[in-house]
Amino acid sequence: CHQADAKGLPGIYPPLSGNPAIAGEARPLIRALLHGLSGPLTVNGQTYGALPMPPMGLDDRHLAEVLSYVRSAFGNSAAPVTAEQVAAERAATAGRATPWTAADLGR
Repeated sequence: CHQADAKGLPGIYPPLSGNPAIAGEARPLIRALLHGLSGPLTVNGQTYGALPMPPMGLDDRHLAEVLSYVRSAFGNSAAPVTAEQVAAERAATAGRATPWTAADLGR
C-alpha cells in the first residue's frame, strides 16, 4: 500500500518515509495498526485517505516489530516499539469497534 520505497501513493496512501507521525509518539501508530484508520489524513501538507487502512491483525510482538522497523527504516530514526507498549494500548482500547480517524489520534 505505502509502496516499496515507503513514499506512498499521492492522495491515497501517505508516505512512511519522512512522515513526522512515524517518528513521533508511538501510541497513535499502535492504535492505528490495532484498529485501523479511516478518513482524511494530512502529511507534509498533502491530504490522503481515499481508502481506509484496515487493522493489521497481528499479535503484540509482531506489531511491535513492524512498527519498530518502519520507525527505523526509509530514512526514519525513531525509538523502537515494544510488545509491552502494544499490549498496553490493546488493553486500553479493547472496546473499540471502529477505525480511528486522524482527529481521534490528535493528528
